[in-house]
Amino acid sequence: MMEGEMMMKPILDYKLEELLRCKCGQRDRNKRPQLDWRQLSQYALSHAIKEYFMLPQAARTPLAIPSLLERRWTNRESAFESRAHYSSVQTRLAGELSMLLQEHDEAEPLLLFEQWETFQPDLGRKLSMIFQLVTGVHNGLGGAEAGYVVHKYVVNDNEELMNAFCHYAAVFCSSAFSSLPVRIEIHSLLTGKTKRMFPVQASLAQSIDYLRLMLSLYPDEDKHASGCHGESQFVM
Repeated sequence: MMEGEMMMKPILDYKLEELLRCKCGQRDRNKRPQLDWRQLSQYALSHAIKEYFMLPQAARTPLAIPSLLERRWTNRESAFESRAHYSSVQTRLAGELSMLLQEHDEAEPLLLFEQWETFQPDLGRKLSMIFQLVTGVHNGLGGAEAGYVVHKYVVNDNEELMNAFCHYAAVFCSSAFSSLPVRIEIHSLLTGKTKRMFPVQASLAQSIDYLRLMLSLYPDEDKHASGCHGESQFVM
């Protein structure tokens, strides 16, 4: 690995997401924005997912979800549209998450809120990605794993953000793991919908081009270096 490559700061997935969310980064990047109700809810949701899979397998039941969500639920009711909205969002997230996580009750995650880095040669840049949840796919023959699925659970189901995540995940996984995921799934808990992408080698060049365009939004390294904070994996 060349010295310049090693010294280069990685592109951060949550930073790109933040820039897309604030319409191409037109706000003052040096000013920490006030978190809105979606981000506050996402923070509690992400912690609940992580803590759920840290429970003993026998304790991973739908009954565990509401209390896990409550542990980190914000007391900033004023960030929501109304008191009723504040309560309904929490109830909706708990219900949807309980149904979604039942699919994984008997399986241990391959990755759970882990941050990885890789060098992407076509872009000539390091990439960094935080995986909420990665699960194995079994072929049914002796339980051997036939691939993996990347999952993301979101409150904000903005189509542009979801497309960006799918392309970023495909490019990252191809470089970091030398294989593409069988599926990329983004679960929108407020709508109950799931967006699925089935990446294949033939479409990887399109994802690389998409990501190259996204990187034009990325700030200079010296400007964003101080903006990396540990809890970002739970807010985005």
